Amino acid sequence: MNKKTVGIILLTVGVIGLVTVYSMRPPSGFGEALMMMGQGRQSFIKEPLYQILMGASGLIFLLGIMQIVLGFKNKK
Repeated sequence: MNKKTVGIILLTVGVIGLVTVYSMRPPSGFGEALMMMGQGRQSFIKEPLYQILMGASGLIFLLGIMQIVLGFKNKK
């Protein structure tokens, strides 16, 4: 596989990870907790794990962008 293909795969995995983890974010206050209960969302990711997963997903996203850029640079 060339660098662009690997970059596109990493970019896609990173975006999916960011969206999935963000959708399971913990409530930031009492009002947001009530809104979550009103929407029927009872589960969320606790704070330290949420930050670790967001960081890992963001890192995978950035690595994907770097691989795509390097793939275009090596082609020339």
